[in-house]
Amino acid sequence: MTQQPRAEDPVRQAKAAYEQHERTAAKVLEEVVSGQGFAEALATVTSNVAALSKIGATGVDQIVRMTRLAGRNDITRLGRQLARTEDKLEQVLQVVEQLEAELAATRAERDQARAQATPRSTGGAKAARARARADAGEDHAQEATPSEATAGEPASADAGEPASANAGGSASANGKAGANGRARAARSASATGSR
Repeated sequence: MTQQPRAEDPVRQAKAAYEQHERTAAKVLEEVVSGQGFAEALATVTSNVAALSKIGATGVDQIVRMTRLAGRNDITRLGRQLARTEDKLEQVLQVVEQLEAELAATRAERDQARAQATPRSTGGAKAARARARADAGEDHAQEATPSEATAGEPASADAGEPASANAGGSASANGKAGANGRARAARSASATGSR
C-alpha cells in the first residue's frame, strides 16, 4: 500500500498567511511612522481636533445662551458670587455677635446699677409712689390758686356776670381734687408705714 500525501491543514495555512501579511504591514508602517511627514500630519490632525472641540464648545455655549439656560460660565460666575456673599454674611454675623455681647454687657451693667439704686424693701417703692401722688395733688392745688386770684375780674364784657362765680366753682373743684389727692397720699403713706 502506498500512502498519499496529506493535504495541509487549512488553519496552519491561514496562520502562515496572517504572519506574512503582518510582517509586511509592520515594515511599511515603521517606514511611514519614522518619516517627517507623519509627525507633521499628526501635529496638524491634533491641532485641528483641538480647534474643532473649542468651536463646538463655543457653539454649544451660544445655543445655551440663546435659550436662556445657565451655561458653564454662568454657573462658575454664580459660584464665585455665592462664595463672596457667604464671606460677607459671615463677617456680618461676627459683627452681630459682637454687638449682642456688648448689648448684654451693657444691660447687665444697667440692671446692676438699678439694683443698687432701688431701695431694698417694697415699702420704699410704695412710699415713693405715694409721694409722687401727693406732689401731683399739690400741683392741682397750686393751679387752682391763680384762677382764684383772677376771679374778681369779669370774664368778658358781653357776659355781664362776674367771673367769680365761674372761677369759684372751678376753684372749689380744683380744691376738692387737691384735697382728695392729699388725703389719698396720706392714706397710702400711712398704710405703707404700717406694713
